[in-house]
Amino acid sequence: MDDRGALSWFLGMQVKQSPGTVTVNQSRYIEDCLDRFGLAERKPVGTPADISAQLSKKCCSEAGSAEAVSMKAEDYRGVVGSLLYIAEQTRPDVLATVTQISRFLENPVTVHWVAAKRVLRYLKGSKGLELCYTKEAGGLKLYGSADADMAGDLDDRRSTTGYSFHLQNLGAAISWSTKKQPTAVISTSEAEYQEALYLRSLLVKMGVVID
Repeated sequence: MDDRGALSWFLGMQVKQSPGTVTVNQSRYIEDCLDRFGLAERKPVGTPADISAQLSKKCCSEAGSAEAVSMKAEDYRGVVGSLLYIAEQTRPDVLATVTQISRFLENPVTVHWVAAKRVLRYLKGSKGLELCYTKEAGGLKLYGSADADMAGDLDDRRSTTGYSFHLQNLGAAISWSTKKQPTAVISTSEAEYQEALYLRSLLVKMGVVID
């Protein structure tokens, strides 16, 4: 091992450090994805999802149909995989949409492909957004928020839940997730509670005093 100085790049993420502040972004990785998937010249959009689009497995084409054959020429898995990496590392604002389009990897159709490309077009117009962590006076307090869409999946009517956790006086979120409930549950807060316990335990082991 050798000391190469302050961290500036890590797995496609740019890290900028200054006294009391650390920022993380994936603007260059987003640009690479736009070039890779042929969307560098497409017009940006203001939101990651079109709320009028009905994304469901019911609209999937039969194997051998003209649409199914045409979709084989598109790298849907590659786009979704790249979007998942971006959403899970630095862009929680697109995670809910990316999680939804990832449900159609086996047999995507045009409506799913359009939805996936829309996320990239949104990222094109917002690639400068970054996570910013700033050291401020005062103790740290772990807090989180959660929400659910209640039977929002059009195929099985299961709910999708999401959460994010922050450290007060630090800035951006430190943990976030969204997922569809695998089965009927009594409480949608179980996953959030487990994540809170894990984060608190981790911070204590790091010597962070939590109020």
